[in-house]
Amino acid sequence: MVIQEKISAQFFFRNGASITLTEKNIISASVRRQCCPDSSFEIGGVYSASLSMTASVTGTNSYNIRGAKIILENQYGNETALQQMGVFWVTQAQRISGDLYSLTAQDAVGWLDTSSMANGSTENLTQVLANYSASNTTLESPAVDGNRHGGWCGRIMEYVNDVLYSIIGERPLKWDLFNEKENGRYTNNWNFNPIGEEGIRELDFICTVQKASGLTDSPRELLHYIAELAGGFIYAKENGSLTLGQFGQEEFGQAEIFSDETEAGSCEIAEYQLQRVLVSIKGLSGTVSSWTGISDFVNLVPLQIIINHNPFAEGFETLAIEKRDRGEPYDTLDALKEGLYYFHHRKDADGHLTDDFCYFRPFHCKVHKQERFHLGQRIAFNLYEDEPKKSTITSIKWTFRGGWELACAGEDSRSMADALRRSKADKALTDAKLRCESLLSKISGGGE
Repeated sequence: MVIQEKISAQFFFRNGASITLTEKNIISASVRRQCCPDSSFEIGGVYSASLSMTASVTGTNSYNIRGAKIILENQYGNETALQQMGVFWVTQAQRISGDLYSLTAQDAVGWLDTSSMANGSTENLTQVLANYSASNTTLESPAVDGNRHGGWCGRIMEYVNDVLYSIIGERPLKWDLFNEKENGRYTNNWNFNPIGEEGIRELDFICTVQKASGLTDSPRELLHYIAELAGGFIYAKENGSLTLGQFGQEEFGQAEIFSDETEAGSCEIAEYQLQRVLVSIKGLSGTVSSWTGISDFVNLVPLQIIINHNPFAEGFETLAIEKRDRGEPYDTLDALKEGLYYFHHRKDADGHLTDDFCYFRPFHCKVHKQERFHLGQRIAFNLYEDEPKKSTITSIKWTFRGGWELACAGEDSRSMADALRRSKADKALTDAKLRCESLLSKISGGGE
């Protein structure tokens, strides 16, 4: 299939100058996005999208190009106008010859690697958040009752913007709220199990460092802790704003791929699906977990969700202990565990499971289609079988006039190779962690 496509890249330099490049100047361009590692499926991913471009940029040099902001747009032949593909900042610029440059850029998620101590602070970010406010808040919510920060995601954005302003003189990060009206509630936003006289309600969190869990000066790591409790991922949208993503979001619908839309020899789809078997959350007082066995080892591969040392999960339990001591109804870690148990299976406003869920079947495929794809989007392959094979997109690579490379991360954990490839260092690290946790438990009175 021949892809008709236009492209536009607006460059904004630090000195205030700007230029716009089109297909006349741009030789090649590609954007890679992901919400999981390449080799395995996970929740809680916070990954930066990368832009690679070869283009003719006149009137400047590689020193001035590095650090420039790029607003990338494209338009397919079946569309009426250019649409935004992302906002990026150039991290590498290499002159090939004359005005021809090879560029690499990252989206706003890259700013989350800014150290919280970069502006002279003596506290790491987890400690800052633990002291930030004694008020309870949700993981991601709009500002209410005069609290300009809103949920924890908004608070972290505000803090990182303040740090960046002291370094670069700008506040580049923006946060877009999860669209509950279109997508329903995100995982662990609400609890649907009544306690006392309370019905469904928002779940409250604080950030705690009681057991030194989650101590970090990295904003990206703090957002990872939030994203894993929300059963999804955090990414930068095409408009440049960061937001919370969920697997199988309704607004993206389901992509349909047919055999004549795939590149010959590029499509590999696993016969098996990933099946959630374990959800485990470690808190201040212990671990809660749910286990479901697998009887069909031909078509299903076990997927485990294990959350340890999460300062927001421990903060959630801290609030529960305070309410319990006051004789008030309280939520336990079981509420978070149940939410994650159905992270890929949406609930309606009354807490009833719907038919709106997504599958995780590992695949990778090159698709030549004038259509836009999204992280977390459900996808169905209508190839030569009677029933379409369904999965979820966890990796996307767009190439100018070259279509898309789509994938769902995951490997067959039933393979002996999974055990063999663990090095002695990996095994030693695991053993050290287990010994450390055992000692901490004894010190805190949790062991003999």
